Amino acid sequence: MSERRKVLFFAKNPNNIVAYLRVLRRLLIDSRIELYVTSKNDFTHPATRIFDEFDLDGARRVNHRVASMQRYDLYLSPDMYLLGKRCTTKVHTFHGISIKGKAFSDKVLAYDRLFLIGPYQRRRFVELGVLAEDDARFVNIGMPKTDSLIDGTLDRKEFLASHDLDPARPTVLYAPTWRPECSLYEVGEELVRSMRGGPYNFLVKLHDIVYRTTRPVDWSTMIPKLEGQGVRFIREADSSPALHAANVLISDASSVANEYTLLDRPLVFIDVPRLFAKYEKTVDLDSWGQRSGTVARGVREIHKAIERALSDPDEHREMRSKIAEEGFYNAGHATDAAVGEIGRILELD
Repeated sequence: MSERRKVLFFAKNPNNIVAYLRVLRRLLIDSRIELYVTSKNDFTHPATRIFDEFDLDGARRVNHRVASMQRYDLYLSPDMYLLGKRCTTKVHTFHGISIKGKAFSDKVLAYDRLFLIGPYQRRRFVELGVLAEDDARFVNIGMPKTDSLIDGTLDRKEFLASHDLDPARPTVLYAPTWRPECSLYEVGEELVRSMRGGPYNFLVKLHDIVYRTTRPVDWSTMIPKLEGQGVRFIREADSSPALHAANVLISDASSVANEYTLLDRPLVFIDVPRLFAKYEKTVDLDSWGQRSGTVARGVREIHKAIERALSDPDEHREMRSKIAEEGFYNAGHATDAAVGEIGRILELD
């Protein structure tokens, strides 16, 4: 085959890139493929600067207006936005599985393929009447980002040492979702301050959207005041190294809580009734909800829940195992599954 296949990848946020970074790197080293990347956002100028922090040498950057008018053999997007309407095959890859449920929209009908992360997604699409069980758009892929949690490529000691933290101490990670109704704006600052000088390494991984607003809190200016004495904010886009390093995860309704179940370690959930009220029409509290961990209300309860989790890490193991099984296809091998399916779509040997 002499003609190279043209693949366009769209990202709106850094977490879109993280979700499929491993796949993109594999495509870059395939001499039969030309990889183009584009973005439409309001926080980097030009928009394609969103790719600056990622090692994607060789990918051709394209202005989103130009990209929308050109034809490519394949369009890949972890974001629902469909920029590549003129592409031959359009694939939505998703960028996480969340109980908030916004991804289960009929907007997916504009795509030719849906690279499902796990059985739960297929079931919810069917339950909500968006797609039929045997819809040809469904492809069982998994989540390439999470491969590193399982495949042995991450080094806990090295990661903690790089943040000047003692690997011998228990490590607690706080990773909330981003909306104003989330736990970050209810108890976040108080929780972080309560961890300073405490018995744990305390990591905080904020959603990248949080850094793009100053309301109700400007976290970019707040971080220097809170770090130190065992507290570190993780600014890297990929949450996987921090998840791998943590003995306990604290969250509210972030999709990383589901990813963490692949490690079979204890979770603590902060009660967020205002957030669930915001997603009242789409949230799924019946399937998993916050049942894979202890639910806490307020900082004092959070501390007690952490102690409980460390002393009895097997509690909630059954639900964690269920989420890991229902949430993810091809755990540890999703990158291979995605690259293989892309090769089939592009009719590569």
